[in-house]
Amino acid sequence: MRRFSAAFGLGSLVIGVSIIAVFVGFYLLPTWQMRAEFGSFFGALTAVFTGLGFIFLLLNLWVQQDHLRKLDESDALAREMGETDRKLQLASILIVHYQREMAFLSALSRSGPVGAEISEKIKTVEGRLREIEGLISNKHGDVVAMLENV
Repeated sequence: MRRFSAAFGLGSLVIGVSIIAVFVGFYLLPTWQMRAEFGSFFGALTAVFTGLGFIFLLLNLWVQQDHLRKLDESDALAREMGETDRKLQLASILIVHYQREMAFLSALSRSGPVGAEISEKIKTVEGRLREIEGLISNKHGDVVAMLENV
């Protein structure tokens, strides 16, 4: 709202100055020669405002480029965090699965040749659990490091 009122005020000022210039040019200056000289005065002013407009255009482009670069960086960070979150969720699901499998295997009898096979499966599942927990602790460190950089 403030920008709109500032732009409206600036526009009103420009229109007001233009009306005063037309009034001065047509009513206070009697000859065309004097009017031409009065108009030539505004030629230099036009050059100044054109130069300022070009400078502000370049400044605006620079600010937009910087803003877009920052948006790209934050988008890349968000994608990376989303991928890490997805991996952590999958690892959590695998942990629950292996914990249930461990509970099931632990409830079975370990006697005889079948018991040796069950013990081997339990060792395999325990190894997988340790591997996934190690991955989770590494990813946890990555997430903490990313959040510290935000």
